[in-house]
Amino acid sequence: MKSAFPNIITIGTFDSRCDYPADKKTEPRTVCCYELEYFFVDSGVSVLNDVPYKLTKGSILFARPGDIRYSYLPVACRFVHFNIESDELICSLDEISSFFSALEHQLNDEVFGKILSLFHSGKAIDNMAASAELLLILRSLSIKRSQNVNLISYAQKFIEENYHKNLSAEDIASECNVSVSYLHQMFKRRLNTTPGDYLCGCRISAARSMLINTTLPLGDISFKCGFNSQSYFSYCFKQHIGLSPSEYRKKYRGVM
Repeated sequence: MKSAFPNIITIGTFDSRCDYPADKKTEPRTVCCYELEYFFVDSGVSVLNDVPYKLTKGSILFARPGDIRYSYLPVACRFVHFNIESDELICSLDEISSFFSALEHQLNDEVFGKILSLFHSGKAIDNMAASAELLLILRSLSIKRSQNVNLISYAQKFIEENYHKNLSAEDIASECNVSVSYLHQMFKRRLNTTPGDYLCGCRISAARSMLINTTLPLGDISFKCGFNSQSYFSYCFKQHIGLSPSEYRKKYRGVM
């Protein structure tokens, strides 16, 4: 019967400042098992499948078999390497993000220290307890990813329904009950944009429709789309579309 728990291969602490003080970068390697790392200093960058992640105290990296990774040193972390037998658990791990900033989870160094202590006690029952603790960590990370996806969906819907108002990044974050910096990180990671840029995109999209389908003056359109001035509306529109609002209306009115 396949085990429903992670099979811990090795666990410990890595600090390149002590182990490899002169090195600046690790060599690229292919990950052979699951690797979970909790970083406890503000330094270094880990590159996973060509995506760089800036490492800060409390950030977590999760690598899967077959991933390609390397790091710019120095880095310091707790690490757990493990395998999975259960197909159901493997599917669950697919839901976990590759990286979590310190703001995106509630874990701390004590949690990882506890697993390390249990695993190295030499007692079989403690090894089982270490696997159980690791499973709880993986479950919490999977749940957190789902929560973050729901957060982004809610923020997008709120922006799309309220873009015409005098809305700011602070207003959006407050509506979502998170900090501005956390919301910014989530948008960048999930959508590769910022809340402010997403808001501006919604306003520009609405303005394009009004320019083509109405004869409203530009001042009225800018106000109805949430811009605080016609000049700022014209600036943003040209930055996004490459044409001024007047040029866009002249080119596309009656065409679309």
